[in-house]
Amino acid sequence: MPFLDVFGKAGLSRWKLNGSAGSTVSPPPGFFAFSDQGTEFAWGAGAQAHIGNIGGRLEYERFRIPNTDDARVFSLSVFLNLF
Repeated sequence: MPFLDVFGKAGLSRWKLNGSAGSTVSPPPGFFAFSDQGTEFAWGAGAQAHIGNIGGRLEYERFRIPNTDDARVFSLSVFLNLF
């Protein structure tokens, strides 16, 4: 059983953006508003190490969202395998 596993993943992500700017006190209440949604390519990579039943996983994911700086997620998890 290997001590270190390295992995990659690719797929699609579904996203939705809503926003507005402007004063809610004086007219007009929504000077600028937008709403957009779509599906884009997403990818990730990571590594997982384990000793016996206990392990840890470090992962990076990137989601492309038009008209933004994209979304990037770093995650660290600890797990226990019971079987």
